Amino acid sequence: MGGLRRDIPGSPQDSRMDPLTEQPAKKKRKKHTLPLERTVQHYRKAGWTVGITERWNPHVKIRQDLLGFIDAVAIREDQPGVMALQACSSDFAKHLAKILEEERAGTWLEAGNRIVLIGWTKSEREGGGWMAREREITLAEFQAHPRTARNSTVIKEAKKQRKEAVSI
Repeated sequence: MGGLRRDIPGSPQDSRMDPLTEQPAKKKRKKHTLPLERTVQHYRKAGWTVGITERWNPHVKIRQDLLGFIDAVAIREDQPGVMALQACSSDFAKHLAKILEEERAGTWLEAGNRIVLIGWTKSEREGGGWMAREREITLAEFQAHPRTARNSTVIKEAKKQRKEAVSI
């Protein structure tokens, strides 16, 4: 009987073949979720309204954070201020240092806002889900950091001069 059989591997009607190229179909890879995507989902489930601020800059081919340290912002009516979120995977310490060395992070905290660093690691347990490590960075911690402590006198002096200029 002249019909093609689906059960013969390599036949044109074999379901494992791509009908356009007549080549073996590629296995679909599991979609990899980025730490920022996991963070947004995590906070939305907890009732936060989240907006992504990180942007791709095609001219220099890098991702750029808002104010140099914010991947996303989150607000919730029962929480004061705006929470800045910095998402990462295994390089938690590097991202913490990045925030503590960014002067604008101090200004963000002084304005009554919050900063949370959230790192994601794959669980070793059966099921292998993702585990979040969250750390809120406080103004006291920011001011105690050696890099920002050196600059804090300069920053305070500049703020004092701005206030004097505004009051004149």
